[in-house]
Amino acid sequence: MWLYEGPPDEIGLSVPDASPEQGGYVIVCELQNSELRMFATRFPTKCVNNWNSRSDRFAGQKLRHVMVSVPLIPYERAKKLLIQKIAQEPSPDESNGDCQVPSVIAAVKKQAELIFRVRSIETTKVAGYLQGGA
Repeated sequence: MWLYEGPPDEIGLSVPDASPEQGGYVIVCELQNSELRMFATRFPTKCVNNWNSRSDRFAGQKLRHVMVSVPLIPYERAKKLLIQKIAQEPSPDESNGDCQVPSVIAAVKKQAELIFRVRSIETTKVAGYLQGGA
């Protein structure tokens, strides 16, 4: 379900810009302070580079880890749905003192797998229709 998962510096080597026919990408970014940010864009490298350049300019948190979905036609809707599903997840128990980031990333991956699978099927059907396949 993830086209790319890794450091933000290498995203340009693996993920091309999406054409309008392909839709776009959902990007999940982990910041250095372990917070998550999500984006929906056709231009993932530009999105990641813009975040890091603004973060340098305003002394904000830089990106530590980036996950980029497969191309989806309804990429904005997929991002909104993913945010809604993550918000409904029970929050991890912070009383045990463990770092909760892996469980948050795992929750994102679990929800994204369900959402992206359905969206990929829809994308494939739409692409087939656009090519005259029915």
